[in-house]
Amino acid sequence: MRADEFLGLEVVDDDPCHTVFELVPHLARLDGALYGGSALAASLEAFETATVRPALWGTTQFIGQAPIGSRIEQRVEILAEGRNVCQVRLTATRDRELLYTALGATARPRTGPTGELTGTGATMPTVPPPEQGVMREHHLEAAEFGYHLISEFRRVDYPPDPATGGEPPGHVAIWARLDGETHNTAASLAFLGDMVPLAVAHATGEYGAGTSLDNTLRVGHLVETEWVLLDIEGSTAHDGYGHGHAHLWSMDGTLLATSSQSSPLLVFPRA
Repeated sequence: MRADEFLGLEVVDDDPCHTVFELVPHLARLDGALYGGSALAASLEAFETATVRPALWGTTQFIGQAPIGSRIEQRVEILAEGRNVCQVRLTATRDRELLYTALGATARPRTGPTGELTGTGATMPTVPPPEQGVMREHHLEAAEFGYHLISEFRRVDYPPDPATGGEPPGHVAIWARLDGETHNTAASLAFLGDMVPLAVAHATGEYGAGTSLDNTLRVGHLVETEWVLLDIEGSTAHDGYGHGHAHLWSMDGTLLATSSQSSPLLVFPRA
């Protein structure tokens, strides 16, 4: 499944600001509803299609839901267009019912002294390689819908806290990939990065996850990599809601993107 094809996004009537895609099984949650990572991925790809510039950041807020087979229409408004940066807004509907909205920006690389500024403030954690990881949730293999149909996730041990010698609470490390793909796009990273609620639940000592209220991706330097390390931190949980963020790393230590989410939390029964 190619990183630039898994959404099946199509332009309507030669209008690059009007795109459509079908909610097929691999773009859905286990219950057959739209997966949050799919919506953010489709938003980012629509931004790029409308502006012919790579995505810089995007955030999607979820309003409604859609079942399998839905035709989801996206319309992009270009709010401001500069020499390098476009500020954009998107609305997505099904049968004229609002499903989600998105804000973001696309941008050409800057030239001159500012364009030469390069650096990374975060540090990639030292974790076991993907082949030593544990496949996430084996029961997903029998599920009819879900991201697992075109992707793979392997959890590995997070580096211990020097002060306690144990795994830091709320920190989770997962290697992720689209099946058979080494090329990464903003859309594919958004699809893979929708795992923050797992770390939020982990911070509370529970086995759980959550559905998205919003998903955000900020794009760094995109390079070829088979596996992407999701370095996730659950920041806080209160009154049944949680917030967290993640760094997405290539296998060679390049920071590909950062993501964040807020979600109502779910607790799963332990086996």
